[in-house]
Amino acid sequence: MSEKLHVQIITPYGETLSTEVDSVTCPGFEGEIGVLPEHLPLLTQSSIGRVELTDGSQTTVYSVGRGFIHVGPDEVLLLVEGAEKAEDIDKGRAQESLKRAEERLSKNLADLAWDHPDVQRALNSKRRAESRLDVAK
Repeated sequence: MSEKLHVQIITPYGETLSTEVDSVTCPGFEGEIGVLPEHLPLLTQSSIGRVELTDGSQTTVYSVGRGFIHVGPDEVLLLVEGAEKAEDIDKGRAQESLKRAEERLSKNLADLAWDHPDVQRALNSKRRAESRLDVAK
């Protein structure tokens, strides 16, 4: 029985993180997923949001994009579009991204259906910016 989880965060640009922790909380498609050692196997979609890695009394936070979460008894693998550690996030840049996405949604895309690809891209940009700002607090 393992007392730690091996966690990897992998993006299209390579491995962002590989570490051992006590627990992980990730943004699942239908809500947060909390994982401890000896978790049952799971494969699910991840959504844009915050990943919290807890090791003892220390918590490290990342903002991640959409992707997949694979959980094994002693491992968690996140295959995501992007990942940023909280202290690496440029708040000003994230605020500008949020402003641009909101402007696109309110002005340029107001007449399109919610499922139009341009609307979905703008919504995803807005969610990513909101996640980055939340994590950067």
